[in-house]
Amino acid sequence: MMHINRIQSVKNQSGLSLIELLVALVLSLAVLIALSYVYVAAKQAFRFQENTGRMQEDGAYALDLISREMRMAGHAGCAGISRDATVTPNVYTPGLIWSNTAASIIQGLNPLAAVLPGDALITVQPFTPFNTLRGFDTGPNAMFAAGNVPAWSTTSSSIFFAGASGQSAALSAPMALATSALTLNTNTFGWANKNLSLIISDCADSSLFNGAVTAVGAGPTAALNVAHGTTDGNGAANFRGSKIYGTSSVVMTAEWNFFYVATRAGATTPSLFRVRHNGENRLNAEEVISNVEAMKIHYGEANAATPEVVSNWRTTAAAVTDWSRVVAVRVGLMMISSDANNNTDLPAATIKLLGAAYTIPTGQTNRSRREFSTTIVLRNRVAPR
Repeated sequence: MMHINRIQSVKNQSGLSLIELLVALVLSLAVLIALSYVYVAAKQAFRFQENTGRMQEDGAYALDLISREMRMAGHAGCAGISRDATVTPNVYTPGLIWSNTAASIIQGLNPLAAVLPGDALITVQPFTPFNTLRGFDTGPNAMFAAGNVPAWSTTSSSIFFAGASGQSAALSAPMALATSALTLNTNTFGWANKNLSLIISDCADSSLFNGAVTAVGAGPTAALNVAHGTTDGNGAANFRGSKIYGTSSVVMTAEWNFFYVATRAGATTPSLFRVRHNGENRLNAEEVISNVEAMKIHYGEANAATPEVVSNWRTTAAAVTDWSRVVAVRVGLMMISSDANNNTDLPAATIKLLGAAYTIPTGQTNRSRREFSTTIVLRNRVAPR
């Protein structure tokens, strides 16, 4: 009897048939395919969001940096830079400060002198209102030394601007003569034992002053003497055309910035670069933000009747008729994703930069793009002078 039950139990046990097994495999495969599609879509969405977030962060930072620096263009103390600076005592008459000295990566202390060597307003007086801001529709090759010309982005503008920094120290004793050294009341900014390009201003006039700084005492409260430097043709004798400044005067470092878009060696996308002079040294070109495909700049030019109001927006630097009347600048950046296979959320035909149709460079159609723009009022030019 037990033998019969065992046989019956074995007969009741059965496995999957071949058809059932194939159906199960097909269903499992369908589930795996569906899951793989979900995974790929999720990963692609993550990559897209990551690239979008990175473009957002980088674009905002780049515009903030450019805006912060450019707002100092033309700053020269409360006197500012009069449009009549070249014919009145109301600014920079002395010497050849920031002359076009030997090239090192970028030409000289005053790189505009290399671009416009025949313009005395630039080569002799680099802080007139005609050159504290100067734009270019491409990259000015003459500004760079041979062999160091960047791989410019051909669709980009570039811009140079100069002005006094926010670092200032008061004159603690009046000048006895126009050739006298300056006496300052603080070493807060670490100026001691440096050769600096400076601007001195008393809210009526301003002058360039290139000098060697020495400390009288120690620490941040040490007094400073600033002797007339002999470099760049700016010795004491060349300062004789300047006024004698009193204790109501402040001294500031004179600085400039040059922003441009180029592609560094080995990179697949362009970047935003900056070359800067900090009042003491001309610094090497630095890559500020990567994946900046283009920079476009429009220039708000005022007329004589309304010198503080933009009357014409020039869409190219070549269209500007008077650089001393540019009172606002509109900067547009085209940010590009670092991922070459990032899906795009805008058709190519709709992409614009500062209101104009934007042409995507060959071979870069699979990247996402975002336009970032801002308008910067040059506050040192719109205030009454």
